[in-house]
Amino acid sequence: MQIAGSGHLIGQQFSIITAEPVFEGFFFVMEGNPCYFVDGEKEPSLLYTGMEDSFGFSWGFRQPVSGAYNGINHLQMETLPNELSIYRFRPTSPVIFNRSLSLEINWAHEFS
Repeated sequence: MQIAGSGHLIGQQFSIITAEPVFEGFFFVMEGNPCYFVDGEKEPSLLYTGMEDSFGFSWGFRQPVSGAYNGINHLQMETLPNELSIYRFRPTSPVIFNRSLSLEINWAHEFS
């Protein structure tokens, strides 16, 4: 994701529907490290160790839950395709950027 201009990131949503075996149970999805690059940085200002941690969940996506700031609003892992939808709002800790914001999900550590 790339955003040009200035702004405040106050929330995000992530959804995936897949029948790809490597994503079964979303274990591989959870191991991606979200990296937020503010204003053209070479190294990310924010780096989470796992997708589930960046949305406020540890040890995976276990069951649907809805909260004011984060939640798993849809989860289906019994049959293929697997389906996941999660959200997080950060009104008290927005990511502020003046020129650009870039988000990458890095799985490189999984292949080394």
